[in-house]
Amino acid sequence: MPRAFEGLKVIDFTQVLAGPVATQQLAFLGADVVKVETPGIGESGRHIRHAADPSPANMGAIFLSVNAGKRSLAIDLKHPDAKTVMHRLAAQADVVVQNFKAGVIDKLGFSYESLSKQNPKLIYCSISGYGQKGPRANAAAYDPAVQGSSGMMHLTGTEESGPLRTGFASVDIGTGLYAAIAISGALYRRSHTGNGQFLDVAMLDTAMSMMSLNFMMLSRTGIEPVLTGNQTQLRLPTVDVFPTGDGYIQISAFTDAQARALCIGIGIEGLLADERFADEKNRIKNRQLMRELMIAAFAKRSAFEWQAHLGECKVPASAVLSLPQALAQEQLQHRDFLSGPLTPYGFEDSIRCFNAPYDASVDGPSVDMPPPAVGQHSEAVLTEFGFSAKEIALLIDNSVVAQTP
Repeated sequence: MPRAFEGLKVIDFTQVLAGPVATQQLAFLGADVVKVETPGIGESGRHIRHAADPSPANMGAIFLSVNAGKRSLAIDLKHPDAKTVMHRLAAQADVVVQNFKAGVIDKLGFSYESLSKQNPKLIYCSISGYGQKGPRANAAAYDPAVQGSSGMMHLTGTEESGPLRTGFASVDIGTGLYAAIAISGALYRRSHTGNGQFLDVAMLDTAMSMMSLNFMMLSRTGIEPVLTGNQTQLRLPTVDVFPTGDGYIQISAFTDAQARALCIGIGIEGLLADERFADEKNRIKNRQLMRELMIAAFAKRSAFEWQAHLGECKVPASAVLSLPQALAQEQLQHRDFLSGPLTPYGFEDSIRCFNAPYDASVDGPSVDMPPPAVGQHSEAVLTEFGFSAKEIALLIDNSVVAQTP
């Protein structure tokens, strides 16, 4: 049986993270994602890289992380003949995704209005920082900026550190996932109506949506959130990160039963008879003293020992792992989460890519190809979309399209 999106044709104008995350989700499920890139250069995400990254030019880690399973068509979108080429492709496509600043794609001649005239079944998804309308619609946006403008950073950090952003691109990734959901919904709608539609996905909206719990708490209590570090806004002393005899452990004892099991598990059950710690209200009131007593208890074992012991006590707890430790944990070996090894064009070594973060009983997500080189599939893509060998040769000779290698 084919995967869910087998046979789906996606024209991908996206770059860096949010957009490529969305189209990679479609590729995981079998969609033919054609990545449209500038000849010789490719999309900008290829070039944002760590100085120590040994990957070949145009193949930095950001690009590698979110472009597996796609094919690359290198075309100069500013060339007069590019419009004819892309309109022919879009006429046969199911989905177009782009994440330029608002208005840029329109000036190039590839707006939803222009492409949907010849293909009313087209699903067209625009991803941007602040959406396609409003006073900030034309503002450039990267993940850290949106974390700041959404209020997200004002929830992260401590009084000593001040506001902090997350250590990973949470808004970019979340926006890509929301966009993939929106596209999937539009495709389902089209299966009933026969009609395509325009989708406007904004990183700011995503960031706000990810904080829906925080906003609901604000609306119900009127209390503005404060910087709490590893605690929660509830200020429960039994939900926090603690140093141990070796490493750190994260404890998530939210309920009274879990808090009591925690106290018993770490050998401070005597606190439960003390009115200062006997119930949740008093534990919150005396949280700093309770934290000090818990730190003293946790110092007696390592984080991994406490994780195993507290698991037996039915207390949600986890050692705080480094990224290499997290990747090496046995649990991931049972999830088929890492694909590969894959060897992208121009690489001497192979790489492992993340698969989609879910499994399915039949025809689930998978990674078919390594991230492409710029223009690696130009001729193959054009041939499959009905261009003749003569037409393709002329496009290459006139520097409209480039084939690499």
